[in-house]
Amino acid sequence: MVLGSPGMGGASVEELGYSGRLWAALGERDWIRFFPRGRVGGLGHGPSPLRRGFGAVRFATGPIGGHCSYYAPGSESVHNIARIALGRASEVTLAGSAAGGVPGDGACAEVSW
Repeated sequence: MVLGSPGMGGASVEELGYSGRLWAALGERDWIRFFPRGRVGGLGHGPSPLRRGFGAVRFATGPIGGHCSYYAPGSESVHNIARIALGRASEVTLAGSAAGGVPGDGACAEVSW
């Protein structure tokens, strides 16, 4: 799970060597969204895990305060983090969807595998 990630060390979930479902979130008020993406000469953060084709599943955060608010008590973000940790993926609210769901159930058409 990545929260407010400025970028990853690979261009895709596969390139990271990870075979599970990578969950990712970025709050609308998180300042990290303004960080430059990519790497030059070994410096930088790499591509965003939310980039189309990366392979991460984006979940909703709700109206959190910013980069340090993903664990805010009672937030949609913290509820989704708990659902993921408990293995209740079908109850996770995906970004851009009104209902919970995981890829393959039609809840989030923008996720590419």
